[in-house]
Amino acid sequence: MGFVSPFDPMWLDTLEAMDKKLVSDSLVYAMTPALAGWPAGQEGTFSLCTFWYVDALARSGGWRKRR
Repeated sequence: MGFVSPFDPMWLDTLEAMDKKLVSDSLVYAMTPALAGWPAGQEGTFSLCTFWYVDALARSGGWRKRR
């Protein structure tokens, strides 16, 4: 949301961690389903997190490698 540079190394590491743990088929979970304690198959993605993630990728230029 503009509070950190999109090229800050720590922020880029955060985006990479999100990509590995929270992104599934281009949609983003608000938290990992296993940690949330939800029954298997009943977890859902959070649309607002997905839009924030896409915005962060666009600002950092990360969309190019994930396209």
